[in-house]
Amino acid sequence: MLYSKNDDKRYTMMCKEFDEEFPLPTRDDTKLYRIMYLVFYMLACKGNFFQKNFDDYDRYAQFAATTIYVRFLKKLEKGEKVKSLLNYAKASQRFLKTMYQNAEFETIIGPEQGINTQNLTERMQASIRSDYRDGLVEDIEVTLGRIGNIVNDVLDDLSLNMSPLMRHRIYFSALLTFLNSITLNKDLKAQLKKSKKNFDDSLFLDALAKEREKPPILWNLDTSMSSIVKVVVNKARKDLSESLNDMIKEHTLPDDLVDLILANAYNEGKLCADKEEDYD
Repeated sequence: MLYSKNDDKRYTMMCKEFDEEFPLPTRDDTKLYRIMYLVFYMLACKGNFFQKNFDDYDRYAQFAATTIYVRFLKKLEKGEKVKSLLNYAKASQRFLKTMYQNAEFETIIGPEQGINTQNLTERMQASIRSDYRDGLVEDIEVTLGRIGNIVNDVLDDLSLNMSPLMRHRIYFSALLTFLNSITLNKDLKAQLKKSKKNFDDSLFLDALAKEREKPPILWNLDTSMSSIVKVVVNKARKDLSESLNDMIKEHTLPDDLVDLILANAYNEGKLCADKEEDYD
């Protein structure tokens, strides 16, 4: 970070100082540029502009402050008054973000850089897909947390003729069985740990498959109820799997749509750069 904020000063106070001192011939340009940089940095952090690379906040703030400070100096030369730094920064921050990203994009892919543009495009496509998947982990956690509701729905669908007590026991037996089927025992954990260097998904999936081969856990139930508990668990697992697959599809963009978003974002950047001059 190029500059740090003094803890004893609020941003509104800093902006007021800027507004009062900038028109003066005795102004301290270094001080005022620092204030502008900190304001744009704060707004970018507040807007969560850059999730992938934290260094972008510093580079963006420098880009925005340099662009707008020069613009303010030109306005001053023309006799135009800048009424409010904070209002101007709030109005122009997103256009400046697009301009910054556009400038970074053109710098990276310029032919003089000698960079493989195909690899760059692939990275940008991957970034778009990653952004679209934001929240997927949280959605999966919420869905997994609904396993109890799913088991209850399965019991309703099966319409088994049983007492409330028997249903309660089958319900908990199914939950315990499901939990056991996705929990690796110590031996399998140790085996996976030894294979860490050559680990792949197949080893983990094979380990889970072995866990699923275990007989159902019966909580206060006779062994004769084993098949019913197994049916409930298998149906609940199937319903859960379908819900998770649908969720993953919702968070996955097709290739043609990714390309369209990329093209539109670049064209929008050009358009925003042209329109930004209208914001005072």
